[in-house]
Amino acid sequence: MNEIKQIIRRINMNVSSSKQNIKVLSFVTDMEENIEKTLIVNMAMMYGFAGKKTLILDTDFGNEAIAHTFHIDSKNGLSDYLEGKVTELSKIENQIQNKNISIIAAGSLAKAETDYLIGDPRFEELLTKLRSEYDTILIVTPRFQNQAVMENILHKSDGAILVASTGKSTKRKMYKLIKSVSQSDTELLGYVAVKR
Repeated sequence: MNEIKQIIRRINMNVSSSKQNIKVLSFVTDMEENIEKTLIVNMAMMYGFAGKKTLILDTDFGNEAIAHTFHIDSKNGLSDYLEGKVTELSKIENQIQNKNISIIAAGSLAKAETDYLIGDPRFEELLTKLRSEYDTILIVTPRFQNQAVMENILHKSDGAILVASTGKSTKRKMYKLIKSVSQSDTELLGYVAVKR
């Protein structure tokens, strides 16, 4: 746990020393494990404890790890809102009591039905609305497989954190991930190497 705290403090130091105002931060990974989700949850707790109104926005459709961590129902989530099944933002925002943290879960749609959702204009509209409501937005991204989806998310972010496994991540995949970040003009604010 101390190692996670140190990593989060280092990331926060990079965010604080950035020349631009970092409000939306994406975590990108090529791993199937939920390590980046652990980082995001702990980072949200740190920001919430510091009095910052924080949102975890889950774009990893089909993965309910974030919803399970906070014991929230993911049947009304981001995919349902973007699909038009839910029209009110308040129906998908889950506030965690006394924590200064809210969660928008991935939603009920199957992963196969969601490839196009991040490119939907409603996602950009939603993010604009959320920027005005929250101090910090932490975006959970799907494992890097679809470059177009990843770049779409990155274009809407102020900064990115790269999470990789020293034992499993190949140089080729890391190169593609870093290339996606640089092509999106998103500031790379940190690299977390997880020993596996």
